[in-house]
Amino acid sequence: MYKENDLEHVIGKPPGWGMRWGLWVVLAAMALLVLLAAVISYSDVVEAPAMLTTEQPPFRVVAPETRTIGKLLVTDGASLEENTPILLWQTDAEPADVQMLENSLSEAVNPVQLAGVFGNWTRPLRLGSIDPAFIAVRKAARQLLDHQNDPLSQSRLSNLRKQVAEQQALAISLQRQAHTLETELQLAAANVARDSTLLARRSLSESEYDQTRAFYLRKKRELENLQSEIVRNRLLGKQLEAQILDLRQSRASAGKAAQLAFETALLELKTAIESWKNGYLLKAPVSGVVAFPDSRRNGQVLAAGEVILSLVPENGHDARPYCRAWIPAADIAKLKTGMEARIRLEAYPWQQHGELEARIAKLAEVAENGVFEARLSLPNGLATTQGKDLEFHHELQGTVRITTEKRSLLKRLLTKLKWE
Repeated sequence: MYKENDLEHVIGKPPGWGMRWGLWVVLAAMALLVLLAAVISYSDVVEAPAMLTTEQPPFRVVAPETRTIGKLLVTDGASLEENTPILLWQTDAEPADVQMLENSLSEAVNPVQLAGVFGNWTRPLRLGSIDPAFIAVRKAARQLLDHQNDPLSQSRLSNLRKQVAEQQALAISLQRQAHTLETELQLAAANVARDSTLLARRSLSESEYDQTRAFYLRKKRELENLQSEIVRNRLLGKQLEAQILDLRQSRASAGKAAQLAFETALLELKTAIESWKNGYLLKAPVSGVVAFPDSRRNGQVLAAGEVILSLVPENGHDARPYCRAWIPAADIAKLKTGMEARIRLEAYPWQQHGELEARIAKLAEVAENGVFEARLSLPNGLATTQGKDLEFHHELQGTVRITTEKRSLLKRLLTKLKWE
């Protein structure tokens, strides 16, 4: 009894209500906390970089490699058609000389006229990489002109034609002589026949008959010689005609070769000019209005990939703008189409101008470089939450704040515990 009293004296006596109701109070408090966690819910805000654009965004023209501007050919705000020259890169060729050469090529009616132009070209040109092709064209043109104006070939052809004419005249003369000799031979043959009859009647001596027969044989021999001469003259005529034909064929073959060499050189020159233009003359890939991102000047060095200028579509300001946003992969699961958002533009501080109301219209299904692209529509256009209408500029940068679905505190805790 004494020991029990001493123990109670040491630990004290607990109140009676705590023993009876304490557990219930704790359980009730826990239940209240769970209820509050289930009732209390709130949304997350996903922030991501954003940009305003249109269906036809500006086309950026960039430097393909580190190069120096030789001459700007357009001004800021100029309206350009596709393939309009924008600038000329620094080059060792003189653009005016290249243009003169190109004009000469286009103004000529046919290759023969071009051969005359380039074969007699005397003005010096500074063509840079085009110069070797230009030298080759001039050389081929001179060779073609030399062939066309070759005095030796023309003289040989003229002499051969003259010989043919003389041979033909000689052939006519020989034919006339042959006709005369044939007549004389016929008379001589008649005399031989007559003298033969007289000899048989012994009215003519044998010596007189021999003289008549010798005269006949002499005329016959003269006719045979003349006929041989006619044959030789005919063969000579054929040889002359063959020489003329060979000379003509040789000239024609050489002419075709010279013509082909000149036309090939012309084609290579045109190719060299196009290659030079593609390498040094920058043209507008699309039509639009020129917008320089910064001051551009002749002699300025641009790094590879640096924006030279942008070409804004003519109707770009009239098109309905929309927002592009890049959502981190960690936040994409929280979003879905239709969610509301607010856009804060860097050019228009939101505290002063307000925010743009937006709504998710489309989410990319595949990430690119670790982010998902989202497209957001602007139901109220560029009217802000403060009732101000903002002026549209292509590719305005800003931040989009997307409000996600509400989730209870209890659900968030359970989700966290599940994955931990």
